[in-house]
Amino acid sequence: MFPLIAFTTDTVSRLTGLSVPQLHRWDRTRFFIPTFADPQRRRPHSRIYSYADVVGLRTIAMLRRQGVSFPELKKVRGFFESNTNEDWANRRFFVVGRRVFFTHEDAVLAAKPLGQRVDREIIDLGPIVSDVEGAVRQLTQRTPDQIGVVIQDRLIMGGAPTIAGTRIPTATIDEFHRSGYGDQDIIREFPRLEPADIRVAIDHERRQRGEARVPTAAVGG
Repeated sequence: MFPLIAFTTDTVSRLTGLSVPQLHRWDRTRFFIPTFADPQRRRPHSRIYSYADVVGLRTIAMLRRQGVSFPELKKVRGFFESNTNEDWANRRFFVVGRRVFFTHEDAVLAAKPLGQRVDREIIDLGPIVSDVEGAVRQLTQRTPDQIGVVIQDRLIMGGAPTIAGTRIPTATIDEFHRSGYGDQDIIREFPRLEPADIRVAIDHERRQRGEARVPTAAVGG
């Protein structure tokens, strides 16, 4: 079973190497429809992909680069649709020429037409799953330009103001501060935060209440 994580088209493009236009085209032609697609595709973030979608697309992208034919890629897509609960890390495909087989026996038969030997290539899904896991972990690492920045995105905490690169609402940070927690206390509760995040969260919430900006020296502890 894969974790229930959602990815936008831009993020999936980065994780799979497939272009955004390619992903949109595959969606329009119903070759690969995102798991959490909005029926109204003109809406922002209307194409949302699951973790399993990313693994499937990364596998298909690899096979596509190796020259596997589109009808065969459709077979692979069908496999991922029908086996969402399988332990894919222990699964493998067999590529013979431009064709894909899901069992070693079928690949052997295809590799020896009329007694002629054809090399088979084995595609292990384990490394692909591991690569996706590593790439997703990298996505959670905050960049310097996200420190001390408040964002609002309808896909993150229902659109509530949060600290960039996290899912931590500014209101939650402010509530801890008003309860007597200092910077280090709050960071112990939310290790991904920096002092600058705490200051900007408190300032944001004070502005929302129509209060004056809190002096920097007043934040800490």
